[in-house]
Amino acid sequence: MTLAGLLAGLHIVINKIGLAGGLHPLTFAAFKPIISIVVIVTIFQRRVAAELPLLRAELKPLLLMGVVGYGVAPITLFYGQNLTSATNSAFLLQTEPLFVVALAALIFEERIGRQGVASTLLLLLGAYLITTGGVRIVPRLGDSLILLTALLFGVGDVVAKIPLRRLSASTTALLGYTFGGAFLIAVWGFASPSATPSPHEWLWIALSSLTITFCTIFLYEGIRRIGVSRSILLVYLITPLSAAVLARIALGESMTGVQMLGAALLLCGVALMASMRQEDK
Repeated sequence: MTLAGLLAGLHIVINKIGLAGGLHPLTFAAFKPIISIVVIVTIFQRRVAAELPLLRAELKPLLLMGVVGYGVAPITLFYGQNLTSATNSAFLLQTEPLFVVALAALIFEERIGRQGVASTLLLLLGAYLITTGGVRIVPRLGDSLILLTALLFGVGDVVAKIPLRRLSASTTALLGYTFGGAFLIAVWGFASPSATPSPHEWLWIALSSLTITFCTIFLYEGIRRIGVSRSILLVYLITPLSAAVLARIALGESMTGVQMLGAALLLCGVALMASMRQEDK
């Protein structure tokens, strides 16, 4: 989970650098799964082949997970990152545990109790201060898209718990990238936002794809071993700090005092939620 968090932070900064260089958000999202699929098949081909007979029973949750978490979510992520900073993106994505816990309560009937309510309020207040800076009444579009991305990732990660009961993390990720990638290529072909990526753009697509692919595999292995809520919470305590440091070094980004307060409240909310007793194995 520590490695997953570090890779997730690096992934956010790489995305911002590629977008700042002129790479179209939809093109960025659409071509990433190709590399992810090649990497997973190359490394885990024997495991995937052994689990092929099990796919039919898990097809519906895999399809839902792929379209929502690997298809729609990357579109909102890249468009959102194109309109806001990498630092804002990293911290706002930390609201995913809020959605994960809420969805787990609805689907798996988990209770959050008073501690969960308190952490939820901290998460909401922290997200508000980051998106508005304590001044704007209406959050910026880019920040709003990142919050929507957190919700979509939450849906995908909660649904992933269903096939992970029988499938490995690598096979689950492969099917997610396959279904999500097919959806993204279809959207890209219909919208035709740009030509196919140049060699320079492929470099950022490859770097982004490699970081998020291994992040996903580590994350799913954590979900399989220690449960969805605990895994998401641990990763999302590490990701924003690594992203903020890297964004400061690579992009020269900084946060206002109010936004730093919001980030601190948000991390406190995640930490409080992480300490809750979760029956999610």
